[in-house]
Amino acid sequence: MGNTKTKIETHINKISNIHIWNQISKQPESSFYSQTQVVKLIIDLKDNDSIYFLQTNKYFYHFFFCQDFLSFPKRNLVVPDNRIFNRNNYNNGPERRFILGTLCYYLDKKLWVFELMAGDPLEGELFVKSFNIIKKNVFFGSELKYHPKSFLHQNIIKTDEIIQKSDIKIITSNEIYGSMEYQSLTLGTTYGILKILEKVEQNEEIEQSITPEHILVTGEIPVDIPPVAGLITSTFQAPLSHVALLSANRNTPNMALKNAIDKDFIQSLNGKFVKLVVTRQEFQVIEFPDGKQSKEYLDWEQKMERKKSRIPKIEVLFSDENIGLIQLQNLQEIHLAMVGHKAYTLNGLKAINLPKKIDVPGFVIPFYFYLQFSQQFDIENSILKSQEFEQSPENRRKMLKELQEKIKKSHIDSQLIESIKEKISEIEKEFEETIKNHFDGFIFRSSTNVEDLPGFTGNGLFESLPIKSISDEEIEKTMLEIYSSLWSFKTIEELKLFQIDLSKISMAIIVQPFLSKNMKANGVALTGNPYKPAYPSFFVNIQSSKGSVTDSKSNVNPEQIFIFENSRKNETENKDEKVICQEVVSTSSLVDSPILNSNDISNLNSLLKAINWKFGGLYYKHGCNSAEVEFLVPNDEDFIFVVQSRPFQIEMNENLN
Repeated sequence: MGNTKTKIETHINKISNIHIWNQISKQPESSFYSQTQVVKLIIDLKDNDSIYFLQTNKYFYHFFFCQDFLSFPKRNLVVPDNRIFNRNNYNNGPERRFILGTLCYYLDKKLWVFELMAGDPLEGELFVKSFNIIKKNVFFGSELKYHPKSFLHQNIIKTDEIIQKSDIKIITSNEIYGSMEYQSLTLGTTYGILKILEKVEQNEEIEQSITPEHILVTGEIPVDIPPVAGLITSTFQAPLSHVALLSANRNTPNMALKNAIDKDFIQSLNGKFVKLVVTRQEFQVIEFPDGKQSKEYLDWEQKMERKKSRIPKIEVLFSDENIGLIQLQNLQEIHLAMVGHKAYTLNGLKAINLPKKIDVPGFVIPFYFYLQFSQQFDIENSILKSQEFEQSPENRRKMLKELQEKIKKSHIDSQLIESIKEKISEIEKEFEETIKNHFDGFIFRSSTNVEDLPGFTGNGLFESLPIKSISDEEIEKTMLEIYSSLWSFKTIEELKLFQIDLSKISMAIIVQPFLSKNMKANGVALTGNPYKPAYPSFFVNIQSSKGSVTDSKSNVNPEQIFIFENSRKNETENKDEKVICQEVVSTSSLVDSPILNSNDISNLNSLLKAINWKFGGLYYKHGCNSAEVEFLVPNDEDFIFVVQSRPFQIEMNENLN
């Protein structure tokens, strides 16, 4: 089987050269890491430690190969069903027959790496023996390193004397992540005019220079961007940062390429019409001289139009019924059209009864009060129905700026302000001790009828502002700022992009304690896996209290982990039990150790499962398959604060493995 001219259909027992590797390796579309080739391997401990390097294009999952080739009933070596197979062979019990691993070749830095499944506790002599068997049977044995993919693996490496005494070379997740040159975020193909910007500052001049036809190449990671055709940043993005989620929600192809702005081929394309292709493993940026008249472009445009036509029309609900100021815990489904999805979802989160979850109290100032306030501006007739408004973005920018200035110079009804102060006073009296320990004033949060919707999150469009002083002036100023954010140019352009009826948009305001003191961490999680959509796991970005996970600051990385459950046999009670596992992509650049402890991870896992159960059906009904959850973890306390949950669509690709 060493003849490289022979097609390798199922497996080979030795990888003696790069030609064999190229024939049996696969570039997985489900990998977090780009520019990667993998080969699956199996060592059969009950059959003289036989080693099998799988034809990974055919057998990406170990189980199916074992079932097809390594089930020997006559020798009493039967491969059980998938669940028992995984339980037996990703644990150290007596039932273990196979070592199931992966060889990875990271092309950017030419790294050869051996990896185990993140929850596999392989250790000691068996680990060292397995590594040496692999090393002896591959042509790159002298270069082979072991990558501990999880905190479990890292702890084994640190504490296992047998492994420490061996000559096995170790490479960390941070080293692998740091070696990457290319990062894929939102996959897709797009066309547009390539525009290089060192900084995307939030000023009118730069905003006006950017159009939806631009493919932006930026030196720094932007805090925010208007609608564009594509985005390439010169440093890696936190996958759940604001700009990354914004691109995902818009379905804007988004990638990072280290030092992109300085690369000759990028510089040569500045100002030219180009084609950008972002796949999980590779990218393409090429000049496209045929432009918009070419068949390829027209076919792509038709495909995008068909895709857009399949998106359900975004339903904008609003009611001007006066229900007064209503506490979050009293909200019911009938109030959805009066307070918006964000407020209503906070009430749904309260209904999730978990011992390690603390609900933040609060109340809502419903749409009714905004609608009463906004009547003085007659926005529909004076702006929305005017020909001038529709004629050009420049006209809209001017008219909306004038409207915002009028709103900010207006006044909130004094009786309403008095009612808000009374309600805040009531909430303060009812604070639990846990709230008092982290309380730092109050925050007024937007809750429009055009955010946190399935198909449109409105992420970052509207203001949420903390206030320190509960004075009439501070409350009025804050409310006017939030009301005016409903009519910012960037908001209206985004709503127009999604064909949302502007005459129906309205603003409610959530008032809650602002929790920022004595926090260990802040985080964003998806109740799904954007890299392996069919694999039951959660993708989590966490940052220490020294930074914010939603920030897009260049060269500041959050801790990035996948959380999933693995089965393990409890030998004492002779039954299966669930074990929570973590796969580490990178650790935070702001701290030297894992941010969350095992209790925190367990609490977070329970919380994300409960949110998935609570909202999964509702989101799925509207075309979304997961939730995006923001949370806070306090110092030295065994619970989690949930900030908000909104629908999120993880793209399912039938070719993902």
